[in-house]
Amino acid sequence: MKTRVMAAILSLVVTLVLLFGGYFAYQWWALKKPIEAMLTHEPHFQLVELRIEPDRVWIKANTDPAFSFTNQFPYLNKRVKNMVGERAVTIQLVDKPDPVLNRAWNRMVFGIEEGLVNARYSQIPKSVDTVAKSMQIRYDITMDDQFLYVELHRGPHTLYRVLPLHKSNSGVKDNG
Repeated sequence: MKTRVMAAILSLVVTLVLLFGGYFAYQWWALKKPIEAMLTHEPHFQLVELRIEPDRVWIKANTDPAFSFTNQFPYLNKRVKNMVGERAVTIQLVDKPDPVLNRAWNRMVFGIEEGLVNARYSQIPKSVDTVAKSMQIRYDITMDDQFLYVELHRGPHTLYRVLPLHKSNSGVKDNG
């Protein structure tokens, strides 16, 4: 009887080691290493942290002043999503805002959100341009089928924002 219990426990331990070892090996060789390899070759982009969870891939990165957020970020996001399949992807870029950029963002966010909620997308660049000119900052805006990408620059300082296009995901809620 004792040998059967020991055999059962041993087979359970071996099975668990194989299952979990295989899972972690898969994450390492099939996901983490290819993503790291792709991101390390991305110009003006420095990987800080990469976490792979069962339902999400989380990336934290620094950028240098030559990084074009509105051009490179959507492309980078799509490439990572193609590599990870059904997992959600979160890419957090460490921006370097100063008080002027934060004030500018706080002034322009209402016009941006109003344009998103009312689907008046042509109003968004006008709203951003008005604030950017008055505060002497450079900006770039682009949009794809899901998100609006806003990039603000003032000297060495940057501020990046990604906003969902669809009202259900927006930060502004309709109370009516």
